[in-house]
Amino acid sequence: MRNPFPRRCRTMALLATMLPVLMVLALAQPGLALLGFGDIVFDPSSYATLGHIWQQDISNYAKIVETVTQLERIYANGIQMYNLANAMSKSFSGPNKAEWATIAQMTVADYTRDQYGENSMWPSAVSGNPKQVGAAWQMATLALTNGTYLATQTPGASLGLAHLASIEAIDGSSQKCLATISQYRSNSLANRLGPILKLAIARADGTAATNSEIQQLNILAAQHEQSNNELYAQGQIDACLVEQQILANKIQRDNQVEALNTYAKVASLYATTPTMPTGFSVSLAADIQ
Repeated sequence: MRNPFPRRCRTMALLATMLPVLMVLALAQPGLALLGFGDIVFDPSSYATLGHIWQQDISNYAKIVETVTQLERIYANGIQMYNLANAMSKSFSGPNKAEWATIAQMTVADYTRDQYGENSMWPSAVSGNPKQVGAAWQMATLALTNGTYLATQTPGASLGLAHLASIEAIDGSSQKCLATISQYRSNSLANRLGPILKLAIARADGTAATNSEIQQLNILAAQHEQSNNELYAQGQIDACLVEQQILANKIQRDNQVEALNTYAKVASLYATTPTMPTGFSVSLAADIQ
């Protein structure tokens, strides 16, 4: 039978040679990054275990064996984390990502006709030139003639002033909303050819230059911010739609009030004068102004 002692001696000698290295590893600071991945680190408890091994009341041989075993576990854990990091770093190629890009809606040319100059400025005003809206609206609408007779009437009790208020509110609101639409179309064109296009190019890039985790999160954040701006712009347009509906409701209300006031006047005159006198229609028209 061969004496195992020489082989044991050689093993002990080899482990003794490794002991300084093992001690250095045992005292190493935990939390070091793995192959450049700053957010992937070793488990600190593994190093704590190495330090605890040499505090045990056992033979050096047993301590070295436990140390080697623990180092094997650390190595296996490190390989596993490396493989995980490597898998997470995989990215789509450019052609794959380019297939996801959608086409943004662009503004089409305005189809408003202009036969005698009444709409000569309208297409330009509503298609991205908000400064032209005022002049375009004035050319396309009927001007209000001199109504100085309304100056002596009382707001809230005058049908004429109620109609004038509707006209003035419609003029102001319509021009503002047209300018809002025009500005939205101008901004949409600038955004499409600028930030939106550049972000789409970055999103479709399949190289390592834009595929790190932080870079991809930045792209998502930029896309979210663009979506927020679009929602804000849509909110301004929605507000204009509501405002226009309110003006339409005001006109309907004034018409209903006019009808009721006329009916009340007729009923009052009929109650006092069952037989309508000559010139009643002229008198009624004068009273309901």
